[in-house]
Amino acid sequence: MKRQWLADLVLIATTAIWGSSFVLVKLGLRQASPLLLNAARMSLAAGLLALWYRGVLRRIPAAVWRAGAVLGLIMSLGFEFQTRGLLYTTPARSAFLTGLSVILVPFLGAGFRRHWPVARAWVGALLALGGLYLLILPAWGWSGGLGRGDLYTLLCALFFAGQIQALEIYCARYDFRQLSVLQVVFAALFFGVSSPWLETSHWQGTPRLWMIILGLAVLATALAFTLLAWAQQYTSANHTAVVLALEPVWAWLASAWWLHAGFRGRQVAGAACILAAMVLTSFGSGAATPESPVALESASPRESR
Repeated sequence: MKRQWLADLVLIATTAIWGSSFVLVKLGLRQASPLLLNAARMSLAAGLLALWYRGVLRRIPAAVWRAGAVLGLIMSLGFEFQTRGLLYTTPARSAFLTGLSVILVPFLGAGFRRHWPVARAWVGALLALGGLYLLILPAWGWSGGLGRGDLYTLLCALFFAGQIQALEIYCARYDFRQLSVLQVVFAALFFGVSSPWLETSHWQGTPRLWMIILGLAVLATALAFTLLAWAQQYTSANHTAVVLALEPVWAWLASAWWLHAGFRGRQVAGAACILAAMVLTSFGSGAATPESPVALESASPRESR
């Protein structure tokens, strides 16, 4: 019982790290373009994870390399849309919209397994849509409410949900530790290669920027993954998914504290609806979130999300 309580405290600390990371990304974007920022973050995280899991990386089958490349591509797309969305929206809104990936997972799974989601998933989806309306749209009418940053972040949630489905398939066949390292390695490669082609790159290598990257790589990726992997020895996946739904709440608090950009009025009600939908969908689903141990960023991605 003591281990269960300790595991819950560790999970809550992990959600606090990931929630705060949305603010770090927002601050980092003032000094670096999205792809370069992600490339630096993932490169450092990949090095740390490779060092941590060096014992299982000596012989990696070709099939695992291919799976890691697929996962890295999906992961990079998710983080790219999330980071680009943060150029135009607040960390709190980004976190809640990224969390919608939990609701999307059972519906994407239906396409793979030809099995319709349970009633809980439908109720959660409707509740999330209502919350999305309250969170994003203006007081009257539909025009002008869905901004560019919101659209990018919704695409991010879709890719993170797809990553969860792909991970479920691959982790049933291969060592999740090898997949965890390889997906971050390939994500770093995709970010580095695509940056000159897909963005007007800029980089201000100030000590502040390097501290942000260090925090994202060490705390939000390597440390958070290690804490999560330990905690899941003493709790169920369903319970973990419910606790991880606290991540956008921490993002909201961090955004209000550091950037003075919290929610007001109907936005609070919308955020509450989305959080309730995430918890409702997590119960009994067995689905991991973007920041679960099999997903690594997931280690959450949905990072940052």
